[in-house]
Amino acid sequence: MSAKETPILTLDLTSEERRIYVNAAKELVRLSLTVALARKGVAVQNFSTWCKGQTSSLGVEKQHAMLSLFGLTPHGQLMPNYTHSWRVVGRENASFVSQLLTRETKLTSVSLAYAYASLTHTGGEIGLVGVEANWKGPYFIGTGVQQRPRRLIMTAAPGSWLDDDFKQWVYDLFNPRLQSCEAIYVDADYRVSISAANNIWRWNAKARDTDGSRLPAPKPKGLLPIKQDLVGESNSTESALDVLQDMTPRLMELAKRNATARGTAIAPHDKALIRRAKAALNDLEDQH
Repeated sequence: MSAKETPILTLDLTSEERRIYVNAAKELVRLSLTVALARKGVAVQNFSTWCKGQTSSLGVEKQHAMLSLFGLTPHGQLMPNYTHSWRVVGRENASFVSQLLTRETKLTSVSLAYAYASLTHTGGEIGLVGVEANWKGPYFIGTGVQQRPRRLIMTAAPGSWLDDDFKQWVYDLFNPRLQSCEAIYVDADYRVSISAANNIWRWNAKARDTDGSRLPAPKPKGLLPIKQDLVGESNSTESALDVLQDMTPRLMELAKRNATARGTAIAPHDKALIRRAKAALNDLEDQH
């Protein structure tokens, strides 16, 4: 990094710049501000008037608190110890993303991985969920500028992007920020579970679950653990017999309860399932 570029990252944002950054961030993160502001000791009315341009409504300390609420440092950079999560509603939100990445420059090791999820529980059709972006770049830590990794997921709000347009926009977003001679690496696509798409990515592509009930709205949260599982379908290390060992006592209990409630004996089909489960478990014990 040249001597001319280094001082930019060591300077705090001005009061007006903080307001611009926070206004951009709240469009992408959309926190439950009443609760979030209360935790920072900021009145909703003071925050609202500050966002509208009355910079005297919040002191410098509170302005810094508002930046940290959205995962931004006083220098306008993304904190490196989180997975940042933004929901991008078409081109109308694109300028907000560019604003929050203003001081993310001279990036290296930039990788993109696009995520897809099923539009239905049958899995017959899939849709683009968003993109995970990882990179390393200069970061001011108080003693100087050092290289630090960042992780960001951006959700393409359903119905507001064409897949190719979103991908081109993401590429054009990061390409000018690369260190010279660096290139963007596009990793393998993710296949994300419906649960992860709705709860982690806040995709909400469908209004109802399989039983017809409405999906609960996920908590609006912009900062996730740095090692957040984005896919939601980790391979289990348990064997089928391990699971069967836990399930069998529960199946026996439910079968008895059902029989008692109906005033009958345990159904023959349930008895057969329990007998087969016990036989499988006995075989396992014999092998040991």
